[in-house]
Amino acid sequence: MVVVIMIETADRPFPTHKRFLPGGTSSWGVMHAFNRTAGGLFLFGEAEKDYFRFLVHGAAHFCGLEVLAWTCLDNHFHLVLNVPSEAEGARLRGEVSEEEIFARMEKCYSQIYLKDTKQRIKKFRSRPGKEHLAEDIIRRLRAQMYDISTYMHIVQRRFSAWFNDRHDRRGTLWQGRFGSTLVESSGEALRKTAAYIDLNAVRAGIVDDPKDYRWCGYAEAEVGRAEGVAGVVATVRMATDCPESEPISAAEAIACYRDWLAELGAPVIDEHGGVVRRGFGGADAAGESKGNGNPGPAARLGTRIRYFTASLVIGSRAFCEEHFRRYRHAFGPNRQSGARPLRHGNWGGLCGLRDLRRNVIGTPR
Repeated sequence: MVVVIMIETADRPFPTHKRFLPGGTSSWGVMHAFNRTAGGLFLFGEAEKDYFRFLVHGAAHFCGLEVLAWTCLDNHFHLVLNVPSEAEGARLRGEVSEEEIFARMEKCYSQIYLKDTKQRIKKFRSRPGKEHLAEDIIRRLRAQMYDISTYMHIVQRRFSAWFNDRHDRRGTLWQGRFGSTLVESSGEALRKTAAYIDLNAVRAGIVDDPKDYRWCGYAEAEVGRAEGVAGVVATVRMATDCPESEPISAAEAIACYRDWLAELGAPVIDEHGGVVRRGFGGADAAGESKGNGNPGPAARLGTRIRYFTASLVIGSRAFCEEHFRRYRHAFGPNRQSGARPLRHGNWGGLCGLRDLRRNVIGTPR
C-alpha cells in the first residue's frame, strides 16, 4: 500500500528552462539533473529507492555517462553527471562496436530483453532483403548512448513503468521534463553542488550523518560499492584539478570528500543564535556564525538553495560568460553580459546565468 502525503504549498516544483549543455572549449562537462514526483507526493520507499539506484548506475553504464553524485528521497532525486558535448557524443557513438553494445546492455536491461534483441538481429540477418532491419536495431541502440536526455528518458520511463506496475497505478509519475543545471567541472562549483546533493538527507532531518543514508553516492562509497567509490574519486579529482597522472586512492578521496561535507554541511543558525538545523560536522564546524544571525556559505548548504536548480549555469564568471555567448540567442537583446554573482553570502566568486532574487535561500527540511 502506498501512503500519499501532499507537500506544503511552499514546496514549488523544480523550474524548467532551456537546457544548457556542455560544449565550447570542453568536450565533456558536468550537469546537475533533478526531478520531483507529480504533485510532490511522497511515494518512494526502500524498494523504490533501491530500484532507482539500479537504473541510475545501469543506464549510466549503457549510455557511457559517469555518475559523480546522486541521491533519491521520498519525492525527488538529484544526479550529478559527467557527460560529453553533442559533438563528442556523436564521435563516441560511432566508435561503439556491436559487441560493446551487448556488453553494456547486460548492465541495464534484463537477460530476456537482451536475448530477444540478439535473436531478432540474427533472424533479420539470415533473411535476404531484411538485413537493414538488423542494422536499424543496432543504430537505435547506439543512438541512445552519450546523451543526457536519452539517459534521463531511460531512467524516468523505466522507473515509472516499474512503479506503476508494482502499485497497480496509472498515469504520469513525474511532474514534467527533468530540470538541469550546467556546472563548471572544477573548483567550488562542482565541490558545492556534489556536497549539496549528498547532504540532502541531512538537510531533510532524516539522518545526522550522510553516510547513514544509503541512497546517495557518498554512502555507497563509504561501504565500498564500486559505483559510489568511482563517483567520489572522480569528483575529488575534478574539483581539485588533480591530473590523471597523479594517483589518488579511494581512501584518500573519501576522506577528502567527507571533510568537504563536514565543512559545507555545518549547522544553520537563526537570527537569535538558535540552531535551526544541527547539520553535519558539529556545532562549531567551519567556524560558522555563532549567534550573529549571518551564516556563511558553508552553513547555507544546510538550507534549500535555488541556485543549484535554477541558475541554468553555475561556475566562475569566465565559465558563465562562455556559455552565455554560446546561448546568446536564448536571452533578450538588451542583455550585455551573462554572469550574475550569487547573492546572500560569500560564494567564492561563483556566478549563475540567472539573477535570482526571490526565495533563493529556503527553510531546511
